[in-house]
Amino acid sequence: MNATRWLAFGFGIVALAACKDLDVPNLNSPGLQDFENNPTRSQVLSSRRSPVRD
Repeated sequence: MNATRWLAFGFGIVALAACKDLDVPNLNSPGLQDFENNPTRSQVLSSRRSPVRD
């Protein structure tokens, strides 16, 4: 029983260490810098559907 507790504790520590960065970029919408520097047809159509954020 003691080994099972340590194993669960170890998995918990690993899970917490793996979740450090919770910022997930939105890769479906183009960034404002890309839109200003090199606008493409797909970026224009994508920006019509959702607000463009930097």
